[in-house]
Order: sequence, then structure tokens, then C-alpha cells
Amino acid sequence: MTSEPATSIHETQMSLWRDGPPDLDDPEQLLTKTELARRIRKSVRWIELQMKENEDFPAEMVGGTWRFHWPEVQAWFRRGGK
Repeated sequence: MTSEPATSIHETQMSLWRDGPPDLDDPEQLLTKTELARRIRKSVRWIELQMKENEDFPAEMVGGTWRFHWPEVQAWFRRGGK
């Protein structure tokens, strides 16, 4: 019995990754805004507002795109992030 992945990847999206789709269950995976929003059940806009309003929101620019390291985001919430 195989389990379904947490987020399905449409076959047309496979060409976006050289080494295959990201493993969204991997805690070391850098997440996009959309992936983070899905994981925490908030909107992309909410994430953008947190980035703007909170200097300590854990985000880093990678190749012109904001990325988020999941363990750092979890730590931010534990420290009292909104």
C-alpha cells in the first residue's frame, strides 16, 4: 500500500526541477511562499505581510526568490511569531 504525497505535483510541473520535485516532508527543504503558505494554512499575502512587519521573520533571498527554511519558521512561531 502506497501513500499519497502531501502535495501532488502535476506532470506538467515536473520539468521545473532538474532533480525531480521537492520533497515537501523534508525539514531541510527550502520552501517557496506558496509551499510555506500551504504548510501553515495561511495565505501568501499573510506571509508577505509578516515579512514586511517583522524584521525577524525567517526568510532569505535565493536567486531572486524568497525561500523559507522550515525549522527556522517553526522556531519563529515558538518565539511568539503571529
